[in-house]
Amino acid sequence: MNIGPLTTAFDEDIEGVVLKEYVVYRVKDNNLTREKFIRRYHGDGDYTDHSESTPLSPIGFTLEGKIPGVTGK
Repeated sequence: MNIGPLTTAFDEDIEGVVLKEYVVYRVKDNNLTREKFIRRYHGDGDYTDHSESTPLSPIGFTLEGKIPGVTGK
């Protein structure tokens, strides 16, 4: 695996870091979904991880009939 800026950002020194977030947009169950992974650092060098998944929009949706004057996809 190549080492790129994302790998470097996650592996860098955590001095002074209070929070890291990693966001992924994925198609899941025919919905565009945002997955967020959060690492919150505490003053003692420990951390707490949290994740959340938010469905954003069905794939293949249309605005027709939802906004006046809009047709098609």
